[in-house]
Amino acid sequence: MGVGADGLTQAAAAGAAAATTTLLLYPLDVVKTRLNTGTDENGVKYDGVLDVVQRQWHRRGLRGFYRGIRVKLVQDVVRSVSFFYVFAVLKGMYKTRCGAIGVRDNLLLGYLSATLNLLFTMPVEVCNTRQMTGFSEGGILSIGCDLVCACALLAAWSCAPASARLFLRGLRALRTCAS
Repeated sequence: MGVGADGLTQAAAAGAAAATTTLLLYPLDVVKTRLNTGTDENGVKYDGVLDVVQRQWHRRGLRGFYRGIRVKLVQDVVRSVSFFYVFAVLKGMYKTRCGAIGVRDNLLLGYLSATLNLLFTMPVEVCNTRQMTGFSEGGILSIGCDLVCACALLAAWSCAPASARLFLRGLRALRTCAS
C-alpha cells in the first residue's frame, strides 16, 4: 500500500503550487473576506473594495494585507500535500482490491480524499478567517481554544455534519466496489 515516487512528486508539486498561490493571492483574500464581513473591527461599515483597501493600508500598511498568512500558508500546503498523498494511498488500495480504476472510481477516490481533508482543515480555516478579519487576536491555538470555549466543540467544524454524511456515503460506495 506504499505510495510510489509519482505520488510523492505530485504531493510535493501540489504543496509548492499551494504556497506560491497563497503568497500571491492572499491580499485579495483579505480584501474579499473583510468586504464580506461588512464592517471593520470597530463596527464601521465598508463602502466597497476601494474603501477596504484604503482602510487596511492606513491602519496597518502592507503588513495588514498579509495578516494571518502563516496559518493560511501552512494550511494550504498541508491541505494540498495531504490531499494528493491520501489520494495516492486510496488509489493504491483500490488497485489492489479492484484492479483498474475507471473515471467514476477516480472521481470517488478524489471525493473521499477531499472530504477527509475538509474534516481536518475546516477548524484551521475558521481560525484563519477570524485572524484575517481582526475579530480574534493571537495564534491559531489561542483562537481555536477561544472558539471551543465560547461556542462549544463543533463551532470549529461549522460544516462537519454535512461533511460527515457525505464521507460516510462515499465510504459505502467504495465498499460496494470492493464486494
